[in-house]
Amino acid sequence: MGLPMAFHISTLLKRVPADLAICQPAASESEIDHFLSTRKRYATDPAKALPEEDKIRAFRLLKGARRYAEIGTFDKFNLRYVMDLLDPAATIVDVDIAENPPARSRLESEKPSGQTYHCIIGDSSSTETRDAVLAAVGTDPFDAVFIDANHVATYVMTDFALYGELVSPNGYVFFHDVKWEGGENNKGVADAIDVLQRFVPVYQVLTGEPVTHWYRPLNRKPNNWGGIAIIRGEDLHNAF
Repeated sequence: MGLPMAFHISTLLKRVPADLAICQPAASESEIDHFLSTRKRYATDPAKALPEEDKIRAFRLLKGARRYAEIGTFDKFNLRYVMDLLDPAATIVDVDIAENPPARSRLESEKPSGQTYHCIIGDSSSTETRDAVLAAVGTDPFDAVFIDANHVATYVMTDFALYGELVSPNGYVFFHDVKWEGGENNKGVADAIDVLQRFVPVYQVLTGEPVTHWYRPLNRKPNNWGGIAIIRGEDLHNAF
């Protein structure tokens, strides 16, 4: 067997809703510069801070969002990056199982002054943590939820059930590392997405590729990370 071959993507997979067109263009030089300058401030090794074009393109959908929740935030970099995209008066919820005082302190010192930030420390897969989120910010739906905590399929599905379903009909649910199919003992993000896409359309942004319907990786690679999956709030509410 030789190296995995490149392949052409079917037009069927490239038929996506008009609101996702904003995610199609490649990341601009200014977007990459802003991403990297933010990431390097939060990276333990700034030399290893690399651009993630999939995030840059997908998170254009966050422009002007007023209520945002991120599940799995330990290094706080992504939170800081999206703060610049959100509404200047946005309410932001940070959920992680572990404290990171240096990163949190930096984030709070850099936060745009008009935004409200809530940090919830707890296991995202517990209803107690979900209830703490609702107690902090109320029950109004979120404009966006980004799921990036434990990547094992059962945890991804649980985080979606507890937080993804809180998104408004005009909002979006994002998932990170949607190419990861798990390890020897656990299934991964891709397996959770594979279940969800049977009931609601799921789209993906992969570096160097057009926005498409989500599909499993077609080549076997170890540590096959990366990619952002998107569920539109409109589609989610129509599926219920």
